[in-house]
This record gives sequence, structure tokens and C-alpha cells, in this order.
Amino acid sequence: DAEESYKSKYASINLVGSDNFKDQIESSLNFLKTCSPNDLVTTDKYLDIIVEDDNLKKTNTIALVVMPKYPPFDDTIKKIHMTEDYYRSDLTSSGQIFFNAGALVHEARHYWQFANWYNPNKWEFGLLNSKREELIKADIKAKKLEIDAHTSEINFFLRTQECAKLQNSEFQTILDAEKRVLDYYKN
Repeated sequence: DAEESYKSKYASINLVGSDNFKDQIESSLNFLKTCSPNDLVTTDKYLDIIVEDDNLKKTNTIALVVMPKYPPFDDTIKKIHMTEDYYRSDLTSSGQIFFNAGALVHEARHYWQFANWYNPNKWEFGLLNSKREELIKADIKAKKLEIDAHTSEINFFLRTQECAKLQNSEFQTILDAEKRVLDYYKN
């Protein structure tokens, strides 16, 4: 059953989706266990559920944080949606596992941000009104979150490059793509 929940072998994260999707995520979690145990600990701490979501294909997005609506954050189930078929034709299966592991590190970093950078008694993220100045402030905050998460992902790629055992050109393709996204948010 495509909607059956499955507990990961490598973390206390529930995976919901097709068998192929669960296998992909398990491979990425195993990569974290093997090549970056501290990132697995962080990912396990800040993600509870990873759900396959084919709607993300329309936006060319690999993963999306599901934000909690109300504080306190600690009581919120930390959930992300991912797409099964976010394949890049320029990556080998090992490259795709590496790339997906980076996406998990990135999304876990967002939950880390929400847990550590915001006052738990005043849930600030996403609370916008129509005043222009507050919208700009919120946009700057959103940019800061993305810059930090993409920087975290790039650092993960650099730390685990040797363990990934990818061809240098494939590693560079992944790294350059992530740097382009980071540059977009910085400018």
C-alpha cells in the first residue's frame, strides 16, 4: 500500500509512500549513518515523518517542510514532503542518494532553525500582515533561513565528498547546483 507508514531502519523517522520512495529515503539515511553520523542524529531529531508527495513534481521541488501552525514547537510533528521522481538525468544512483541526503540535511536544518532561532512563546515565522515594512522584514527573515539551510547543505556535501566516492565531475555538478541556489538567495 502506497500510504502505509514504515519506520526507517536507520532513524526513528516514519516513511510514507511507495516502496521505491521508501527505498530511496532509506538509502539516503544509510548514507548519513555511514558518512555523516552527526547529520543522521540531527535529521533524526528534527524529522518525524517523510511523506511522498507527487504534487511537488509540478514545482520542480525535491522537498518541502510542513510548518507547524501553532506553538509550542516541541509538541509539533516535524514532517516533510518529498517527491519520488526527482531524478536528475546527470546523476548516477549514488549521486542521487548523495543529493537526497543533502535535501534531508537541508530540511532538518529548517526545523533546527525553528526550534533554536525563534521565541517558543511567540511563533514568529509566517505571521504576516499587509504592512509593507513587515512583509520586507519577513522576506529578509525567509532569505536568512534559506541561506543558512543551503550553506548547511553545501557544508554537508563538502564534508562527505570523500565518503560518497562519486566521480569528481558528478560531485562538482551537485555542488555547483547548490551554490547557484545559495547565490540566488544571497542576491
